[in-house]
Amino acid sequence: MLCRWILSVRKNYRPVKYHNWRHALNVCQTMFTVLKTGKMDNFMDDLEVLGLLVACLCHDLDHRGTNNAFQTKMESPLAILYSTSTMEHHHFDQCVMILSSDRNNIFQVRDWCVVHRTSIHILPVCNSNSGLEIVRAFVKGVSVNRSFYRTINANDLTRKI
Repeated sequence: MLCRWILSVRKNYRPVKYHNWRHALNVCQTMFTVLKTGKMDNFMDDLEVLGLLVACLCHDLDHRGTNNAFQTKMESPLAILYSTSTMEHHHFDQCVMILSSDRNNIFQVRDWCVVHRTSIHILPVCNSNSGLEIVRAFVKGVSVNRSFYRTINANDLTRKI
């Protein structure tokens, strides 16, 4: 089932120059490396780690190769459907759509709530203009105090958005 889900996610990435399947894999691999080398996975349970990796793989699903401003200016169907954060909402809805199909439901019902909570906080960070600022603040905090990441969680980081 996991292989089928991964193939479904891959199929839902468009062949655009940057926000494509390869980019999703790079983001997921980078997050995995941060979790393992920084030992941050010690402060999350397995389901939260899986939710984070799912969010990384899905963070640009069905990206059109354009930004929110372009979508809004062109009055695209997506911009009409989602009045704010057009692409972010679309990526998240695409992720939920794939996970909701019977053949791609990689989570049990009780697990879905944890993954949904993790993903809903991570996907906007991946795609927001302030996401880079949050990452910089996090890296600065860790460089000053190695135990900095023990005192925060994803909700604290994303509340600033």
